[in-house]
Order: sequence, then C-alpha cells, then structure tokens
Amino acid sequence: MVQKMQTTHPSGSSQKSDANHSIPQTKYSNKTGRSIPLEIENFDSLPRSAFVREPVVLALLSCSKSSLWRWVKSSRVPSPVKLGMRTTAWQVGELRTYLENLGTSAAGNLTGEQGK
Repeated sequence: MVQKMQTTHPSGSSQKSDANHSIPQTKYSNKTGRSIPLEIENFDSLPRSAFVREPVVLALLSCSKSSLWRWVKSSRVPSPVKLGMRTTAWQVGELRTYLENLGTSAAGNLTGEQGK
C-alpha cells in the first residue's frame, strides 16, 4: 500500500506525492563533507561519446575551478563543448585519453624517461 503525502507548493497550490517515490541521488559526501558526483564511480563504464559536467571533471583532476579553467585556456586539458546557452560539458573519450597520457607521462617522469 502506498501512502499519499500532501505537500504545499510555494504558490499555495497543493500536490499529492507518493511516500515511496525516491529521487535518484546524483551526489554523495566524502569524509570531508564535499559533494562528489556519482558519475565518478561509473566513469569507466560511460561510453566515449558521453558528456560529463564540471563537477565530474573537477573530481577527476582533483583541482579547483580556477585551475581547471586556467588549464583549459592553456590547452593543458581538453576543451569543453557548449551543449546549450548555460551548459558546458566535456566528452568522456577526450578526458580518458588525457588521463591515460597524463598517467603515461607521470610514469615516464618517475623512471627518468622523457614524455612524448
């Protein structure tokens, strides 16, 4: 049996909703209390053609917004794509390639080899 709950909208109208209706969570908090997008956990399973938004890129690169945009401007990281007037996202395939190359060059630096 599903219970109905009465909710009041700020405009004064009332709406009925299911008590068992769950809204999918897109974030959880880590030990420091910062929100981390769940897309990070599923990043490896996303198709190369998928897009991810800024919070995911910030978590992947472990950097601030200022650093991210400075790196985009200097072409250190892949440029985002405008999907709409207020929507900017990065393509998963480009981010994976960047992260793989970053890992390769970091490993090369540890062994004394020069990156390509």
